[in-house]
Order: sequence, then C-alpha cells, then structure tokens
Amino acid sequence: FLSYAGPLDYESRMKLIEDQIVQSLESSGVPFTKGLNVVEFLVNREKVSNWTLNGLASDALSVQNAILVCTPSSNNSPPILIDPEGQALRWLLEMEKENLPKWGTSTSGDPKLKDQLEFNLSEGRTMIVTNVETQRLDPVLLSLLRNRIVRKGDANYVNLNGSMCACHEKFKLYFVTEESRPG
Repeated sequence: FLSYAGPLDYESRMKLIEDQIVQSLESSGVPFTKGLNVVEFLVNREKVSNWTLNGLASDALSVQNAILVCTPSSNNSPPILIDPEGQALRWLLEMEKENLPKWGTSTSGDPKLKDQLEFNLSEGRTMIVTNVETQRLDPVLLSLLRNRIVRKGDANYVNLNGSMCACHEKFKLYFVTEESRPG
C-alpha cells in the first residue's frame, strides 16, 4: 500500500487491496487477516484524531493520503502533494507550525530558495515548497528529490549545486503543487 497507492484514487486503492493484494496472498498461501482495514493497521485512531484537529478532512481518502505523507518511504524521497484547493497546504502548515522557519513556506523559483534550503537542512526545520512545477523543478531541489544524501562519519550531507550542506536528521521536506496532473 505505502509503495504503490500514492498516485491512485480511492476506488483504485481499494481495488488494489481487494483484488490484487488479497488474491496474491491467497494464491501464494500466505496467511493474512481477511477484511483488514489498512488505515487501522497503519495508524492508530489518536493519530488520525490529531490530524483532523489540525485541519485534515476526515474522509477515508484524506486519511490514506496523510498516512502516505507522514510515513517515511523506503527511499526517503519527499512527498509531492497535489493540492489544487489548498487543503493539504493548510493541514501541513497547522501540523508543522512548531517546526517551520519564521518565514513559513518557500516558493519554487524564489531566488532565496537555496539559502532557505540550507538553513532548514542544517537546523532540522520543516520546509514546505509551494508552487512546484513538476516539469520545471528548481535544480537545487533535485538532489533531495533524488535522495542524494551522503553519510560522512556521524552526519548526513547533501550536495546543493556544488556545495556540501549538513542535513539534520529532523529535517522534513514537502512539495506542494496546484497542478492537477503533475508530470
């Protein structure tokens, strides 16, 4: 679910679970719980309540999307949130308000983007980059999107356009686009 469901709509996700995953498990003889609720399996009700208090819609698709955004992926690449109505951005801003830099969000294409990124990386702050155009992503962000983080000794570093920048373990990065179908 965490690896494949991200780009799918709710109906397609349910079909993936019910038709493909369940059938594959049955045909392989792998024991599993029939009727397993993926949301309840992956996150507790307290976490979902916290998300809804921070502005997340309580429908099943929104909760699934929050799970996908808040659960680290196996390749640690930052999530790209498709958000034409601004709901996800409002939720992220509320959820991460204690860890945002004083200027709030950053904008793709901003001349200060590299400086903002270096600050957030080194200080372990949350960076929300808005107005992301997936066809023309700022080159300074590509190293992080491609997960080009290098471990040296006890620290992590990322190459940002030729300069190595320390990467604090608490650093979080979110991309938000208003594009309805990012490339």
